[in-house]
Amino acid sequence: MKNLDLKKLISFMLIIGLVLSIPSIVYLVMYGNIDNYNGQNYYFLGENNESITIIGTIIFALIIILSFLFYFFILKKSNEFKNIKNILLVVLLVGLMFMICLPNTSTDIFYYMGTGRLFQEYGENPYYTTISDFLLTGVSDPILEHSGYWSNTVVPYGPIWTLICSLFSLLSFGNNTILLYIFKFVSLGIHIATCYIVYKITGKKKFALLYGLNPFLLLEFLTNVHNDLYLVFFVILGIYFLKKKNNIWLALLFLICSILIKYITVIIAPFFVLYYLRDKSKLKKILWSLLYAIIVVAVILAMYMIFFDSLSDLLSILDTQQGRIKDSIYLLMLNFGLREWITPANRTCTVIFAYAIILYIVMGLIKKEKFSSFMNDIKNLLFILIFGVLTNLTSWYLSWFFIPMYWLKSKDIRSILCLQFLYELTYVYFFYVHSDAVRYQLIILPFISIIMTIRQIIIMINQRKGNINCKKMKNLS
Repeated sequence: MKNLDLKKLISFMLIIGLVLSIPSIVYLVMYGNIDNYNGQNYYFLGENNESITIIGTIIFALIIILSFLFYFFILKKSNEFKNIKNILLVVLLVGLMFMICLPNTSTDIFYYMGTGRLFQEYGENPYYTTISDFLLTGVSDPILEHSGYWSNTVVPYGPIWTLICSLFSLLSFGNNTILLYIFKFVSLGIHIATCYIVYKITGKKKFALLYGLNPFLLLEFLTNVHNDLYLVFFVILGIYFLKKKNNIWLALLFLICSILIKYITVIIAPFFVLYYLRDKSKLKKILWSLLYAIIVVAVILAMYMIFFDSLSDLLSILDTQQGRIKDSIYLLMLNFGLREWITPANRTCTVIFAYAIILYIVMGLIKKEKFSSFMNDIKNLLFILIFGVLTNLTSWYLSWFFIPMYWLKSKDIRSILCLQFLYELTYVYFFYVHSDAVRYQLIILPFISIIMTIRQIIIMINQRKGNINCKKMKNLS
C-alpha cells in the first residue's frame, strides 16, 4: 500500500466517503425528507434484521479503519501536492462525500435546528424554555418534534450559536431537510476555510492536510455537524491575527466569538494576551492583562445578558452539561459502585485544573515564552479538562486539540490522532450494534481516557526533567 500513488489514495478516500453516503442518498430518495429519520442509520443496518445489522457494523468499522489508514498515507505524500489550491480542492471533494451522509452517531444537530426554530419562528427564549415544554402547548412543527435527546434541556451554548441557528432556521422556510443541509453546507465552507487558515499560519501543506482530511473531523464536523467546528474556526482565526498580523484586538474579537459558542475556550484568552505582551515589562504585562480581561469579560457578559434576566440564571445554565455523567472516567466509577468518590475526584481534578491555569499564567507574566510553549500549556490544560474535569465527555470534544496541535511535538500529534481513531472506533460499536454495547463502552472509553492521562503525565514529567537538565548543562558550560 505504501507504493500507491497520491491520486489512488485520494480516489480511495472519495470511495470511502461515497460508500458512507450511499445509504443516506437512498433514504432521501425513498422518503424525500428527514422528518422521521431517527439519527442512527437503522436503514443502513436493518432495524429488525440481525444479520444485516452485523454486516453493517463491519462495513462501518472498515470505513473508519480505512479512512484513517489512507489519511496517514496521504499525509506522508503531502509534498506531492503542487499548492494549497490542490489541497483545498481535494478537501472539498472528500468533504462533499462526508457531508451528504445523514448524521449517524449523534443527534445534536437536530437539537441545534430545534432551538433555532424555537427562537426564530416562535420568539421563545431557548435559555428559559425547552423544546419539550413548548410542544406541550399543542404546536405541531416537524423541526421541533425532531429535536432529539436534548429537547428537554434549555440551551447550554453561547448566544452567538443561538443567533446562528436562528439565521439558518429563517433561511430554511421551516423545511427540516433544507435546514439540515444549510448547516452542512456552511460547515463544509468553514471546514475548508479553517484548512486554508491553518496553511496561512504554518506555511506547511502537511498541516493543512492534517486538518482538512482528518476522518475524525470529517465525521464529527461534516457528517454529524457538531458546533465545535465553529469553536475551532474562530480560535484558529484569532491565532492567525495574533501570530501573523500581531493584531490583538481582532484576535480577541474572534476568540470572544468562540467563547460565545462554547465558553470553554475562555481558558485560551490569557495566553493570547501574554503572548502579545511578551516583550513588555512585568508591571505592564499585569496592567495590560487586567485591562484586556475587563474588556473581554464585559463583552461576553453583555452578549449573554441579551438573553438572560439575571447573572444567577446565566451561571446556572453554564453548569447544565457538567451535571450529566457520560463517557468519562466518572461513568466508570459510577458503574463500579464508586458513586461517593465521584464528587471528591471531580473537585480534585477541578482544583488541579485551576492551579495549572494560574501556574501557566504566572510563568507567562514572569518570563518571555515562545508561542509553541503557550500552545503546549493549552494542550496540557485540555488534557486535564477533558479527561479529569468534564463529567459529560463526548468524542467530538477531542477536536479541541486541533487548536494547539500545529505547535506540538510529533509524538503528541500522533497520540492525539490515535486517540481520535480509538474513540471513533468505540462509538462505531456503540451506535451500530444495538445490544449490550453500552457495557463495553462504559469500560473502553474511560480506560482510554485513563491511559492517555497517564501517558500525558509521563510526557509532562519528562519535559520538566529535560528543562532541568538543559539548565544544568548551561550552568556547567
